[in-house]
Amino acid sequence: MTKYDLRQWKKHSEPIAAERIAETKFAIWRTRILFAAANADAEDSKLALKQLLSEMIMDACHLWDSGIKGSLRNCAELYDQVWAHMCDLFKCIARTDILDRDGFMNAFSTIAEELTRSLLADSGKEPTDDRI
Repeated sequence: MTKYDLRQWKKHSEPIAAERIAETKFAIWRTRILFAAANADAEDSKLALKQLLSEMIMDACHLWDSGIKGSLRNCAELYDQVWAHMCDLFKCIARTDILDRDGFMNAFSTIAEELTRSLLADSGKEPTDDRI
């Protein structure tokens, strides 16, 4: 996760932080995702989206690990908002619904839930634990 992401989370409310993080990620990932789509390379398009999704999941984990946000679930919810903002940015600015295709719009929350369950199982913590 970039230091920018952490700064935006520290200085602003959750909705503003999600919006600012989404703008930063959109600026970084727009070219990579649109280039794959423009070249009509379906495999590369899916790979780019999976790479973005993986980065965002890791960012949520890093945010949790940093201690800024008390639970992994809260961090995942923040990045779910980031994902939604990125979808809007792709629709409005890039004029494509590429993040909505193939279920990627819902992928982040699904993977975050799986990650939370996995961490619970590995740690033996109860779901009510504040760090989860």
